[in-house]
This record gives sequence, structure tokens and C-alpha cells, in this order.
Amino acid sequence: LTLQGGALAITGDGSNAATLTETGAGILTIATADDFVVDAGGDINLDAEGGDIRLKAAGSTFGTFTNNSQDFQIIAATNDKDIVFKGFDNGTGITALTLDMSEGGNATFAGSITAGNDITAPGDLSVRDITATGGDIILGGTGRIQGIDTVSASTDAANKAYVDTQVASAGS
Repeated sequence: LTLQGGALAITGDGSNAATLTETGAGILTIATADDFVVDAGGDINLDAEGGDIRLKAAGSTFGTFTNNSQDFQIIAATNDKDIVFKGFDNGTGITALTLDMSEGGNATFAGSITAGNDITAPGDLSVRDITATGGDIILGGTGRIQGIDTVSASTDAANKAYVDTQVASAGS
């Protein structure tokens, strides 16, 4: 244990030191040669009066947790880098959700999306392999269905004709 010029060094074997340094600006830095573990028998609280908790690697910020007027913001701080939610499904690692920042925040889900109510799109809505179980697919406004012009069987033709009739009558 040594104290020199505002720095406290702690070492167990003389080589793997942990150093606590206070600068004149009131900034406390804890530096270790290896991992840094915070282990509490109770809760761990991070309380930042400035509103930001920054996540850094080698001095560069890659993410930030921010309190903005009590809104909890999660920020990917590196340009065009994604926010990725990962977990385990029956022992296998999966990427459940990717928010693609290079594409304006587009969301890619690994599985199905379940909504307890309506799904609303202010612009065009592109859907592939749609299934509606126990409910209706409702088209509002003056929009039209595209992509079913090519029919491959008589049932497809009948369904297309029915949908075209319904859309036409809804618009009048």
C-alpha cells in the first residue's frame, strides 16, 4: 500500500497493482492491471448527477445510459454501430433483436413479433409470409395491395378478385 501525489496504490504480490487517483478536478480514477469486480451483498447504485453513465473501452465511449428529463435513453455512441440484444434459447446463443443505426434504427427481430393491439405504419408497410389467426387484416385509407398480381392457382385468382372487390368498395 503506497500513497504518492494523490494516488493510492494497492498490491497483493508487488506486481498486480490497483491504483486510485484523485485529480485536482475531483475526478477519481480506479485503474487495475486486470478485471475490476464490484460485488455487494445488497444493491449496487450508480448515481450520476450529470445524467450520463458512459461505457468505454480503451478510453473511447461506445455507449451511454442517459437520464434526459427522466426518459431513460440507451445510446450507441459510435457512428453507424448497432444496439444488439442477445440471449440464450434452450442453451443456444441467439441475437433476439438488432437496432441498426446505419439504417435509421431499423429493427430486425430473430423471431415473431407479437402485438397486443394494432400495428400501425405511417407510410408503406411491407409484409412477407403474413398469417392472421382469429382476426382480420384491415386495410384503411386509399392504399392498395401490391404484389399479388401474379397468380399461380385458381384459388389465388379467386382471392385476388375478392380482395380487389373489397378494396374498390371500401374506397367508394
